[in-house]
Amino acid sequence: MTESLLVKLNNLKDEISKDDRVIFLNHLEDRINNEDDVLKLAYDKDMKAMAYEDSLKHFGENSIEAMNAQKALYESKKKLDMHPSVVQYNEAYKKVKEMYNQINEVLFRPFINKR
Repeated sequence: MTESLLVKLNNLKDEISKDDRVIFLNHLEDRINNEDDVLKLAYDKDMKAMAYEDSLKHFGENSIEAMNAQKALYESKKKLDMHPSVVQYNEAYKKVKEMYNQINEVLFRPFINKR
């Protein structure tokens, strides 16, 4: 890469990090990573995921144990996803992802082979 290109990429990185959407998302991420009830819900979801994986290994996909573990995992993930802080984070994440998609479109569309 040329030095000029590296400078431009660093400038782009700096501008992205200053974007209000990115700043807000980072703030929300810090908040949910320190929110006890969110951490407990995330831990419970992780434990349910491990239990589901174990039930698949030991009993098989169509076993009652696996189906019960899958249901418990679903309910645990739903509780986590419905927490107000997580909902707010996911909405902010969508906006940042949209921004990154637009950047990718502008920067890389010319390089995509059209067949």
